[in-house]
Amino acid sequence: MQKFFNAGKTHLATAIALKTCQEGRKVCFYTAASLANILLEKNNKGTLNNYLVTRKKVELIVIDEVGFVPLHKDAAELLFQVISDCYEQKALLLLPIWSPPSRILFWGQPPDC
Repeated sequence: MQKFFNAGKTHLATAIALKTCQEGRKVCFYTAASLANILLEKNNKGTLNNYLVTRKKVELIVIDEVGFVPLHKDAAELLFQVISDCYEQKALLLLPIWSPPSRILFWGQPPDC
């Protein structure tokens, strides 16, 4: 897919999240910037671990607008940690809006691959 804009990703993710909620499952829907800011704020206040424990009960996390706003290095690292913690633990929908080369702007460094 060469074009990531106006492809209906948010609409589809919202429908998936709504259906998941209707099934009685816990869902959180964030923009990448808002989640990164929450994580950075909680980390600075020393309450990050408590916040992450409350997120363990969530079965689906949707992160929209990935790549829309460049993130502070610490915020990007915290966001990456949340994403990696989801591996094999819960469902995760990441909705990018960038072309692949601009990943450097979002994560602050080139990917390892």
